Amino acid sequence: METFAFVRFIRKTALVVFRKFERFCEPLAPLYHRLLDNSRRGDYVIAAALGLVPALAALACGVFFDVLPSAETLRALGCVGAPKPFAGIVSRYNWLLLYIAILPIALWCVRHVARRLFCLGTGQQCAIVSVIPPPMRSVVTAEINIAATRPSVLGVVALLALVLNVIDVGEVLQSYASYAMGTPTCPREQDWSVMFLLQEAPTGVWRNVLFVCIAYTLQWLAITLGFLIFGLCLVHNVLYLRLVYQRRHAHDPAEAIVLDLADVNNRFGQRAMHAVFDWQIAYLLVAGLAICVSRYANVEADTGALWAHLIEAVSDLKFAKARAAFGALFTYTTGKALFPDVGQVELLIGYAFCALCIVIPSFVKFLPYGTASNLTDYLGEFVPPSGSDPDAEKQELARLAPRFAANAFWPAGDGLAKWLFGMVFFVFAAILIPIPGEPVQALIISTGVVIATAFLLTKLLFWVYAQALRVVDSRLVEPKQ
Repeated sequence: METFAFVRFIRKTALVVFRKFERFCEPLAPLYHRLLDNSRRGDYVIAAALGLVPALAALACGVFFDVLPSAETLRALGCVGAPKPFAGIVSRYNWLLLYIAILPIALWCVRHVARRLFCLGTGQQCAIVSVIPPPMRSVVTAEINIAATRPSVLGVVALLALVLNVIDVGEVLQSYASYAMGTPTCPREQDWSVMFLLQEAPTGVWRNVLFVCIAYTLQWLAITLGFLIFGLCLVHNVLYLRLVYQRRHAHDPAEAIVLDLADVNNRFGQRAMHAVFDWQIAYLLVAGLAICVSRYANVEADTGALWAHLIEAVSDLKFAKARAAFGALFTYTTGKALFPDVGQVELLIGYAFCALCIVIPSFVKFLPYGTASNLTDYLGEFVPPSGSDPDAEKQELARLAPRFAANAFWPAGDGLAKWLFGMVFFVFAAILIPIPGEPVQALIISTGVVIATAFLLTKLLFWVYAQALRVVDSRLVEPKQ
């Protein structure tokens, strides 16, 4: 009883906090509605202009070009090794792409999601509305419009982006703090963010601080727009699952999405949702490619070394040498070579979170999970009461089991979904361990390993889905009896 009371207290507190947060976000409504308004074409020019401001500011602040420090300057900072240039903005192509291209592209993607998933500003019927019985379509249309345009959606993603941005800038702030205390240290990432440390640099500490503020503000805006894309997908997908008919919720079938267990297309009658769900995976692939740009720009160590260790370990038949090679591989992958700063870890976690937002529709078969312990109770959750004899209804539900098993986990169909998920896992593996450009042998082998990893992870995902249903009853995953 105490546990349930504690859970109720947590839920009540969370609800109060969320309502206060919604009121706090109300002033964001005009800005949020403008972000979603596809008719405001001039906003793309504004976004592109914002992207140019930091590049011009970098010129003005003296951090645009690379600066080669002297050996004396490096010794004063405690840096070891031969002098190498502190990279200016011109050498950080990931930041240049952020400034010039990412903001307008991200804004376009946000509006594309709003049009595709919620049909905002189009006057057309959304896919999610088309699978609702006609009498309730106007009600559901109003509901999804309210859900999509709620300013708290923007507030949540902006707050999350701010937290990640503050964590990411932490390492840079440490350099400024040590300088302020009179004990400047050698920065790990020697680039424009700490160029004020160099006597040879045409900048000063305050001009460098100004540019860092401008640069990371633009990064925060880009992250916010990126998260908003998947925040809208999350709102849509959660709403979709909530609209699916479940008997225990006492839904009126006329007000819900009733899954067609006998659908000959094996999609639960959700064929109209095909494009909507597959577009979401396309958004995830684009986000993954954008993250790869940052990964390949920030992983300074030659990833070819990692694959060289792996090749040596696998190809060398002498146990001692293979063990040494595997040891070097383990040291490389567990050190800071692949994840030199917390920002790189954030990229991987952020991509995984976005993937979770997209994969939610594949949980449709699991909606009664944990509430039904046998086959007929489980399938009965998806089927409105027939009013017939309970025994006859159970027999009918048992006959539907092979049809339920034949239907896809992904409502738009598992065939294309497996290919799309395979591409998502390929990008995920490439983010985790970037593929080296050279040597050629490492390029070929690493690409093969990443492709194999994507294939196995896709197989594993759908296998786990099947095994989870098998726990309830094996007939839920056996199309043929």
